Order: sequence, then structure tokens, then C-alpha cells
Amino acid sequence: MIVLAVSLLTMYSSDANSQSQLQQGVQAYWNARAGVERYTDSRQVPASSVYDFGASGRCSVVQSGPDLLFEGHYGKQHRRILLIAGDPARKVEEPHP
Repeated sequence: MIVLAVSLLTMYSSDANSQSQLQQGVQAYWNARAGVERYTDSRQVPASSVYDFGASGRCSVVQSGPDLLFEGHYGKQHRRILLIAGDPARKVEEPHP
């Protein structure tokens, strides 16, 4: 009975951790998208190169030549969106793991 209980607890813990990582990845992606949207509205990168979304995470912006890389962060997860030549119509999204 104890072995069964430990097995179920281990499965639940593993599943809960996977679900948490998935949720953090989705939030990181939406933070990157929100950063792109804010940039699209103003066509300016913030002075700090970071869009802060408070408890929802943040999006950092890195300029590499004419390209802009938006990296959404939440928890331990991050997702990237690249705007080629800073053009929102020419974006490349990092594939999800």
C-alpha cells in the first residue's frame, strides 16, 4: 500500500511540475508577443530595453544590427521572437520545445 501511495505521489508531482513548466512557457511566449505589440505601437524600444509586465513577467529587447530580438521571460522559461529589420510583418518565432 505504501509503495502504491509513493508511486501515485511521484506521478502527481511529476505531472504538476510538467504542467507548471508548460504554463510558464506559454506566459513567456505571450510576454514576447506583448513586447512586439508595444514596439509596433510606438516603433521605439524602451530606454531600459525591457518591457516590465509586473507579476506576469517581462520582455527584453536586444538589437542585433537592423534586427530586433524580443525575449519573453516568465519563471525559468523564455521564448523569442525576431523582427527582421525591425519590421513586425517579418517576424520569426522560436519553435516551442
